[in-house]
Amino acid sequence: MKFVSIIFGSFFVAMGLTGCGAAGPEGQAEHLLKQQMKDPSSFYSTDTKIMWQGKDEKNRNAYVVKVAYKAQNSYGAVLPSCKMVAFAMDGVNIFTNRRMAFDGCGDQLFGPEQVAKVMSSQFKN
Repeated sequence: MKFVSIIFGSFFVAMGLTGCGAAGPEGQAEHLLKQQMKDPSSFYSTDTKIMWQGKDEKNRNAYVVKVAYKAQNSYGAVLPSCKMVAFAMDGVNIFTNRRMAFDGCGDQLFGPEQVAKVMSSQFKN
């Protein structure tokens, strides 16, 4: 539930991503996630999919993307992980709260549909 309250705050940071090579919302989510890593070159996506899409309060395209991946930790071990990445796009820029836009993939009791439904309730449809 922490993630839900964070997604729609007015604390968004714009980041220009022109020429970053990330295509579509899935690629943008992976790019944002890699920016948070100590060793982004070790990132390997195992499953990336849009869980929700809609509009934010400024009518920008907004997304919640599930990224399952493997990456090297600080001790050199390659471990699997999963993050939900929330952001909005206006065509050139991505808007997200860099400190708070990433959350684990949720409680094992909830499936992807339930997670997307809870998160989407924070966005204007």
